[in-house]
Amino acid sequence: MSLTGPYGIYGVPEQKGAELAVDELNSSHYLGQSQLKLTTSDDQSTVANAISAYKTLASDGSIGILYGFTTPLTTPLTQLAVSMKIPSIVTGATGEGVTAVPYAYRTVYLPEAAGGIYDQSIDAAATNWKPSTAVIVYDSDSDSFSGPVEQLWVNGANRNHIKVLSQIAVLSSATDLSSVATTIVHDNPDLVIADTQANGTANLMRGLSQFGYKGHVLTNYGVDSKGAFNIGGAAMAGVTWAPVFSVLSKNPVSQEFVKAYEAKYGSAPDQFAAEGYNSINFLALGIKDAQGKGSVTRASLATALNGIKSWQSTNGDFTMSDGAAIYSGKAIFVQWNANGTQSVVWGQG
Repeated sequence: MSLTGPYGIYGVPEQKGAELAVDELNSSHYLGQSQLKLTTSDDQSTVANAISAYKTLASDGSIGILYGFTTPLTTPLTQLAVSMKIPSIVTGATGEGVTAVPYAYRTVYLPEAAGGIYDQSIDAAATNWKPSTAVIVYDSDSDSFSGPVEQLWVNGANRNHIKVLSQIAVLSSATDLSSVATTIVHDNPDLVIADTQANGTANLMRGLSQFGYKGHVLTNYGVDSKGAFNIGGAAMAGVTWAPVFSVLSKNPVSQEFVKAYEAKYGSAPDQFAAEGYNSINFLALGIKDAQGKGSVTRASLATALNGIKSWQSTNGDFTMSDGAAIYSGKAIFVQWNANGTQSVVWGQG
């Protein structure tokens, strides 16, 4: 996991969510006399360190390995999972090549799937804000944001009769987006769609606030991180997204997780904590199934994971298809407030 570096804002809560799941599974004796042991290695948000950490954990005999919030870090690890035949869980990356049955599984659902939360996002924004024009800002160096995903936002705008004034490419590593913000303010669109990493969205919000943008901003769920708010501060007020998980959801399963997390850590979980929690529970389902059919080995675990067709996540029921989670529920839409709290904009969760 990325515990330091630019992706640390995702990895730290993921680790906490995973630790909570391990504690619950062990204390409930879900796996009988067997106990899960979680070993964490910080990849420092770099591909080289991620590869090294994966190989070290593999050589130490880990029965399964969790990794991957971002696609660039994840894809080479999925290739290792296949070549080394190690059951692995992708916690958050959604780009091409991150899953590979029977070894690599993604336990977060694909936001860009037809009718998924990205489609729901642009449709909800069109219905509620009624924008006539939009500017799209996207990370050009990640296939989780560029290419077909960028086109999805364009198609959504077209579907809702929103004129796209421009599509602005930025690098995910960029920290100063003031020039982009200046361009947007000059064009004065009704809506800005920021399909960027959380850090980028936060920096963009700072620039838009500084230069006086008065329109609406719609973004992806990466901005759910408290770390993202800490970068943007009060300028984050009003930015809206559909999270994979939200503490504001009325789903009973979600609320049980929130209570357990708050009891252990003294703070509310974000969706990245939920991703870590879900990943461990999915892995445990496979281990339990393998136990019931004999011994637990990497090969038997891979087979067991491939046999899971549905499971309960912090959102509710997920199904699996070709190694990837699918969720057909309706999105809840939330926004940051200037004081660092979140509130529901649309939907009930």
